[in-house]
Amino acid sequence: MTRTRVEGSAIPDAPFWPGHLGFWLGYLAIVYLALLPVSPLPPGELLLNKAIWAASGVMVSLPLRAFYRRSLPGSRPGSLALVVVTACVGTAGIWLAGFSTVSALHAGGDRPTVAAVAGMYVALVIALLAWSAVYVSSLLWRTAAADRLARTEAERQLREAQLAALRQPLQPHFLFNALASVRALVTEDPVRAREAIGVLAELLRDSLHDGASDFVTVAREVESVSRYLALESMRFEHRLATHVRVDPAAAGHLVPAFAIRLLVENAVKHGHAPKGQPLEVGLRIGLESTGALEVRVENSGSLAAGTATAHGIGLLNLRERLVRLFPRRHSLALEENDGKVVATLVLAAEGVR
Repeated sequence: MTRTRVEGSAIPDAPFWPGHLGFWLGYLAIVYLALLPVSPLPPGELLLNKAIWAASGVMVSLPLRAFYRRSLPGSRPGSLALVVVTACVGTAGIWLAGFSTVSALHAGGDRPTVAAVAGMYVALVIALLAWSAVYVSSLLWRTAAADRLARTEAERQLREAQLAALRQPLQPHFLFNALASVRALVTEDPVRAREAIGVLAELLRDSLHDGASDFVTVAREVESVSRYLALESMRFEHRLATHVRVDPAAAGHLVPAFAIRLLVENAVKHGHAPKGQPLEVGLRIGLESTGALEVRVENSGSLAAGTATAHGIGLLNLRERLVRLFPRRHSLALEENDGKVVATLVLAAEGVR
């Protein structure tokens, strides 16, 4: 496949020769059949004459092709038409002059009449204009298609970059909290601190593995959440009570990487337990009657006390990721009910399989 360069980008050229030869064979057939009833030449000689013209047209139009590929893409319609007409008029003149010279030498110096030359010249201009119309239309269509493809690719790369940028703040934020938990254990209980470091290492592995993808399965995300809660339970001991319940039917569904973990982390970080009672954090994942995936995270406390829960950068970034990954196919609500803050994430059935 050949390619043409347009404003620094490569534009694929369609298979040229089949169409090129097909056009001039069509030209030969049309001209021959049109002249056959009126030409003084015998049919065989007329066919040979027009075949020679068609063969020369195959060669003469090649420089036009090179000129169009270099000059036309990006031109305005008015200037494009002017360039094409001028190129065809000039090329037809060169074509006629060269062919007439060869014919005159072959015929011993005989020259055709001025009317015959003028008629032949007009016919050649028309032939080149017809060829140019076909080729230029194809060239401009391919140019437009290549531009659309380039824009689509640029939009895809921008989307991926935006998602990566939104995903990155989640990981350092999470790791900061995890390291703070381990630090608190170092002075309180070195043995449990070593256990916590082991759990943290697993969490780091999860972050490196899952951070490369936009989606993970519910089962994978819950596994990471369980490690996080185990780490926090080492730190808070009896001051933290966690409950995780996952419908097995939901385990294979896809969710944005770190989404559930972020909601659980927010619940632990911003939850407030009544005096003398543990902080309760619950995670429940199941399927609605419509088949949509529902993730429900609860923690004791209030929105007023944990304002950062509603307006923190982690949750805001998650909302942005959901807009990009599940446009109009998700909901994320945060509400307070009976002394608990409830975060509910719903992903439409067609968007999570």
